[in-house]
Amino acid sequence: MQRPILICVVAIALVACSCGRQGGKGDTTGSSPAIKPVRVLVRERNSGVVAADGLLFIMSYTLAMTKDQEKQATELTSETGLSVEPESHAEFRSPVDNKPLSSPANWKNDPKNFDFLLDWNMDWTEHSKTSMGQALQFTVKENWKLEKVSDPGRNKSWSYTYDLKGTAQLVATTEQDEKAASEQIKTVIRPLREPVIKEIRSFIDANK
Repeated sequence: MQRPILICVVAIALVACSCGRQGGKGDTTGSSPAIKPVRVLVRERNSGVVAADGLLFIMSYTLAMTKDQEKQATELTSETGLSVEPESHAEFRSPVDNKPLSSPANWKNDPKNFDFLLDWNMDWTEHSKTSMGQALQFTVKENWKLEKVSDPGRNKSWSYTYDLKGTAQLVATTEQDEKAASEQIKTVIRPLREPVIKEIRSFIDANK
């Protein structure tokens, strides 16, 4: 399989994995039927200039997130009184010609049908290798913006940057990539995301 085709296939798989990461539509287990839950639309974008090996690691990271026990601290999920509907799109570009590897986002849900809109953008930069056995390294910048749909002036934003390191094997297995990703979810990503998720929930409570 040629590299551009492989990159496109992995990007599509990444979107599929990411879409299945959270609970199903309207998942409000435990909520009282007499109380209408606050509805939040989460639009997640993964973007950046990344080679095929980098995309494979990003997909492993996404798979690790679905299995990670710290998911509640690193993602906004449905809970009592809160219904979260996630959508995802990958907007990676080829390192060869910098051309987009996917079509523009075609979001399914209309924000007007929700109480809040949360834009969550992750921009991945894969570092250049200086040797064949060097571990994959990425710099990731995350930007979050939450706004009340009926009053867009009520909004809040967050931004931070961190580095991730993949495996050093020339041909790493999926299990090895997932193990490396899961460890960094705990040690790198959670300390940054957990305070943001708490502030997002507090903002929603204060403005619903």
